[in-house]
Amino acid sequence: MCDNGWVQLFDNKMFDAQSKTSPFDYGIRTPIMFSYPGKIKPEDSPELASSIDIVPTVLNLLGIRKDKRLEGIDLLDSKKRKSRKAVYGDIYVHDAFDLYDPSQNLAYRWIVEKDWKLFLPEKDIISENVKLLWDEWFSRRKDLPTTEAGLFQITEDPYETNNLLSRKQSKVEELTKKINKWYPYR
Repeated sequence: MCDNGWVQLFDNKMFDAQSKTSPFDYGIRTPIMFSYPGKIKPEDSPELASSIDIVPTVLNLLGIRKDKRLEGIDLLDSKKRKSRKAVYGDIYVHDAFDLYDPSQNLAYRWIVEKDWKLFLPEKDIISENVKLLWDEWFSRRKDLPTTEAGLFQITEDPYETNNLLSRKQSKVEELTKKINKWYPYR
């Protein structure tokens, strides 16, 4: 696995707005690769995967049964990969204010389901400390497109340039319900 990336701006030392700590693909997409000669057949898989799948995959390779409470799937099981409906995620501010209550540092929650990706910024529910950091960050970066929620049809718009949030309200509501079930507001 590789750390999700830093995308450098060409004209200055700052990183791109859609880079690390953002809910855009450059901020969350991470390649996951396994190599175990003689045990894993090389393949490229288009199905959704998440870092939470690493432990279940390794446990299976070691012949250890996964505890039912452990999220994630065995990525070497093509049936499980193909049956996965969605991948969820959350993004926290870079410098945590409350280590004992991670929700105080929450910046975004997101879902990728089939062709769709929705992310919800959590500016309204995070702590005052994080709000101050958030406001200071966005005041320095007027070009950041991430102060509002975003809905993208990622197969047709892989660079997430066409926010469909206002045009696809039923899809927003459907995916928001799923995000709230996965990670409810406190």
